[in-house]
Amino acid sequence: MNPLRALLFIALTTPLLAQAQETLIAYWNMDATAVLDKFEANAGSQAEAVVMDASPSGFLSDLGNDTGTNINLYGEEGDPNQALEFYTGLNFGNDGQLEIFNLDFTNMTEVVISFAIRADNSFTWNQHLHVDYSLDNGENWIDWDENRTTNNGQYELESIAMPDIIDGKDNIALSIRTSSWININGKVDFDNIQITAVPEPGTWSTLAALGALTVVLRRRLKR
Repeated sequence: MNPLRALLFIALTTPLLAQAQETLIAYWNMDATAVLDKFEANAGSQAEAVVMDASPSGFLSDLGNDTGTNINLYGEEGDPNQALEFYTGLNFGNDGQLEIFNLDFTNMTEVVISFAIRADNSFTWNQHLHVDYSLDNGENWIDWDENRTTNNGQYELESIAMPDIIDGKDNIALSIRTSSWININGKVDFDNIQITAVPEPGTWSTLAALGALTVVLRRRLKR
């Protein structure tokens, strides 16, 4: 490729890169058989480094699999398409928790965690969905977002923007959990969990400067 074509390629691809700022850090399709252990990520730039733990809570609680959804799906649908199910026979307090460790947001900002969730309980009182974060990889947790869950048996998309305090930091952990004052014969399903972030503005400023330089060089080559 001659110099002019190379410069033209950079000039044309820089705007496209600027439109695709969001980066997939980690993704779990939740199709794996439910285990009281660690879930490996299926995709993302940090898929090999991050770890997810699942912990049910309550009397006669358990983990299982349920029918999944295409909401928030990344890539192809699994066969079978499954979700992770938290089951609680009787509980007061936390119904179950997902914890994600070893996240590195160095030079990253605008962290978002999104997922599909479905709640279906025989009886529950004041059930809430919580998203928490930890600055020391799970040693100490900080409450961040709390929403009332909908007990209608239908999948819904939740997308939570995380606080700026985790921007640019490593050794971060995130947590998704549900709690209720009382929950009888209840289940909550999670599917297609994504964590995304955006490179810090300096990265895109460099690309913009490169694009401007390309224009100048192209004009000089035309002379």
